[in-house]
Amino acid sequence: MNGSDPKFNESVTEAQASDLYKVFWLSGLAVSCFCFLVQIIFFVLLKACRNVDEKILAQMTFARIMVTITEFCVTYNIVTSDIGKDLIYTAYFYVDFSLVVWMLVFSKNLYDKIHPETYFILWNMYEYSMAAIKPCQTLCERRGGDDCMGHQ
Repeated sequence: MNGSDPKFNESVTEAQASDLYKVFWLSGLAVSCFCFLVQIIFFVLLKACRNVDEKILAQMTFARIMVTITEFCVTYNIVTSDIGKDLIYTAYFYVDFSLVVWMLVFSKNLYDKIHPETYFILWNMYEYSMAAIKPCQTLCERRGGDDCMGHQ
C-alpha cells in the first residue's frame, strides 16, 4: 500500500475523522463534568440553589453525563469481553431510560408551576421509574447470540 492508493487514503481519512470525533466527544464530556461540578459547588455554597428545580436539574445533568459515557463505550467498543458488553448495554439502557424519566419529571415540575392546582409527588415518580426498569430489561434479553442492541 502506498500513498497513491485511493482506498488507503480514504481509510486514513476515516480513521483521522474518527479520532477527531473522539476528541470532540471527550472534550464535550469534560466540559459537562466541569459544569456539573460547578453546579454541585453552588449547592454546597448557596442555600438558594437547594430547591427542587435545581435538584431535578442536577439529576438530569448527571443522567445525561452517564448516557454520554455509555454511548461512547458502546460506539467505540471500549469493553471487549462479553460480560462487559452486557453490563455496558444494560447500563446504557438504564441511564437512557433514567434520563427520559428525569426529563419528564422536570417537565412536570414546570407544568405544576404554570398550573399549581395539580398534585404531583416527586418521590412516586422516582419509584415508578426505577420499578419500570426491570420489566423493560427482561424484554431485552439475549436471543440467538443477538443482544438487545442488535449486535452479534
